[in-house]
Amino acid sequence: MKLAQSCQQCRRAKRRCVRSGLLTDPCTTCLQRQLSCSRTRRGLPRLAPSDKEETGIGDNEGISRELGVQLSEEYLTKIHDRPHSLFHTPSLRAQIRGGSVNPALLAALCALGAHLARRGALAASLTARAKRLVLARLEEMSVPIMQTCILIANICAANAESASEALFFRIAIGMAQITNIAVQDSTDSAALGETKVRIWWTLFMADHWCSSSLGMRRDMALDGAPPLPMEEAAFYSLTDSHNPTNTNTNTNTNTNNNTNNNPDSSLWAHMVTLVQLFGPIQDLNRQTVQGKLDQVTAQRETARLASQLDAWQDALPAPVRLTSANLARHGRRGTGGPLVALHLGFHHYATLLFFQYLDPFGLAPTPERARFAARCRSHAAQYSSLLQRGRGHSQPGWETVYPTVAQMTVVSSSVLLHTLLFGEEDELPAARAALHANFAALVELEQYWPIVKLLVNRLLKFQNSCLLSANPHTHRLDHWMVRFLFEYALPLDEKTIDQPLSATEQAIVSSEAPRLAARAVPSYPVGSGNRLS
Repeated sequence: MKLAQSCQQCRRAKRRCVRSGLLTDPCTTCLQRQLSCSRTRRGLPRLAPSDKEETGIGDNEGISRELGVQLSEEYLTKIHDRPHSLFHTPSLRAQIRGGSVNPALLAALCALGAHLARRGALAASLTARAKRLVLARLEEMSVPIMQTCILIANICAANAESASEALFFRIAIGMAQITNIAVQDSTDSAALGETKVRIWWTLFMADHWCSSSLGMRRDMALDGAPPLPMEEAAFYSLTDSHNPTNTNTNTNTNTNNNTNNNPDSSLWAHMVTLVQLFGPIQDLNRQTVQGKLDQVTAQRETARLASQLDAWQDALPAPVRLTSANLARHGRRGTGGPLVALHLGFHHYATLLFFQYLDPFGLAPTPERARFAARCRSHAAQYSSLLQRGRGHSQPGWETVYPTVAQMTVVSSSVLLHTLLFGEEDELPAARAALHANFAALVELEQYWPIVKLLVNRLLKFQNSCLLSANPHTHRLDHWMVRFLFEYALPLDEKTIDQPLSATEQAIVSSEAPRLAARAVPSYPVGSGNRLS
């Protein structure tokens, strides 16, 4: 008897059944329609037999539904809605439990979940599978394929594979542009329409971070941007059966848009209006180092961006402000982590804006520059305090353990180091305690993401240069410092401080040397197997 070559779904519909890749993978029609294809066991993707020893999953066994739910929940509760917002989570959970989720997407979701579960071999196998499946289907340019590319880019970033990170982000951006994902489609359900909005804004944010880390130009502009994301509770209450009529009433954004256009207190609306200031902050620092701005112009531009950051914070509606009541309320509904992530980003961007004013001799002293330096130290300390506060919660949903937290923590630590070296005596205990807390957070993050070891090594390299140098220009903004602050995916040479000292500076250094020598910097806390070289 001749064996059937078509899946059950295609046979019933009398459609041509075309394999999408491996013999055990779903056919292209089931993938496009997000159906459970009979070519896979229970509709779930299978791992290759070569993965058996690494993962403990045997030959001809699929990823069990239980494992898929477990690992995807790790991702959904600890990462989603922090560095990106890609899914209508009720629909995604239903697809995972029902076995109808896109197999490449499931592999990428589970790979991130495996990282968080500290199952490195399983994460590597699932990442390889996700890449293989998605690269075989790039021309589909469907929403699940875009989501998978974004997740793979995040995995590559976490593994310090910066070229692959940029590649997969650029693929997703190209798909979004080709398919006009920013343009609302009247045939989309309300949930799908809002999902597309969030994918576009996720790519906008990723473009700012990825281009910064690699020192590349940004590709996405606000021209033709979709509406701002709707409030999270409203979004997740939608179902695929809703009519897509005016579910998001925000108008298209532009450079003058602000959070007043989003009355529903969407955390992600505030995320994307905040990240719009990240590009100008990057540009200011780079133009200053390149000599394109004199001190007066740079100070005026700093004041302008500072006013915009203040305006962003002042415009936050009451439910989104950082208060104990809001932290408790968001924690109860599962958005405590995203709320903390929003305010961590605010303090990080502010720290970057004011960083160049930390050099005590680099600029002619003025009251405004002294205020800028004080604000830099304050935001770095507030970042550390908030990170520690978030880590202190044991309930699910509070986690802020996505990879970019490590880079933000490194920047905060570099400023706390400045306070420890040059601050007043009464500032030292708090600065030392905050450094200890930051290092503890980095130790935790290192358990999940390989890139954290590299980022901490950069911090230790900077710390050692500060401690071994008798030159006070440790925090001078130069090309090395721009790479340290922004281009964290690129290699970093040893820091040399060759700024010549004037006679006055030499006298100050000589008089301060005994005091500085007594200011011990806390060492990086070493856990089991976590020693850094």
